[in-house]
Amino acid sequence: MLKKNFFRLGFTLAEIVITMLIISVVVAMSIKVSKSKLSNTKSYVYYSAYTVLDNASKDMLEVYDETNNLYIDSPGGTSSNTSVVTLPRKGANYCSEFASIVNTSSQLINGGQECTGDSISASTTDFSSRKPDIVLSNGIKIFNLRQNPAQIALLRNNTNSLFYVTGGGTQMDIDESGYTVYVDIDGSGGNSVLWDDVYPFYITMSGKVYPAYNMAMGATGKNFLTASVYDESVGYHNGRIGRWIRKSVNFKEAACQSGFAKEATSYCRNSAAVATHNDCKSDLHDCKILVLPPSRFFN
Repeated sequence: MLKKNFFRLGFTLAEIVITMLIISVVVAMSIKVSKSKLSNTKSYVYYSAYTVLDNASKDMLEVYDETNNLYIDSPGGTSSNTSVVTLPRKGANYCSEFASIVNTSSQLINGGQECTGDSISASTTDFSSRKPDIVLSNGIKIFNLRQNPAQIALLRNNTNSLFYVTGGGTQMDIDESGYTVYVDIDGSGGNSVLWDDVYPFYITMSGKVYPAYNMAMGATGKNFLTASVYDESVGYHNGRIGRWIRKSVNFKEAACQSGFAKEATSYCRNSAAVATHNDCKSDLHDCKILVLPPSRFFN
């Protein structure tokens, strides 16, 4: 009796199960890495946006010192308290000065006319049809730069008792008032929706930049901005002693613990209150917030 040779064309159940398990592990690892890269990309672009705003503010204040009284231009006429150094006191001047400092792509915006964007209200959530004032060379869109400074509600009680008075007689505390701008961090590549890819920033007249927050987004999200608090104090024989008070926490926690934002503000009291560190309340201590750049990997 002849024996027939059969070629096995299929797989056993065990082989199929093992193959599916291997595929599942590979897919799971790929998803984890992809999510990590996506989070890192957002963190890096958000950090870049914050850095642009912060550096522009510092550059404007330096220009003021060099040219003397450049920014005595508040709405309604000449301001008093001209010795108080501030950012430009008119939105139009602030926007044009901002555009002259940073790298922009004017051909991508409003027929090449920068600082002609829409006024953005606090209730705006969809930015897809809104015109920005500036588009940076990396595609980031910035809205609301040319609107005149106003009281920032979350920064009330942030005062250091420095103010100027507008020609109309309005007293403007330079640490409580300023500009609220909105940054679309992926430009035309996303939904252009608030808290999805558009994020608010508060910029005081004193030149300080405070990222807004909502839940774990913006200033309260470590995957957006990470910061540390460094303290220098006076030691024996007038020597300086340095130490880290907080390391690698979210921006809000570092800002409020260091005193960069006052603990009496809604900025520090809302969404899990953060108090100023006791040492940072002393005149013998100089606490600074240091914003940390994210690790960069996109490949």
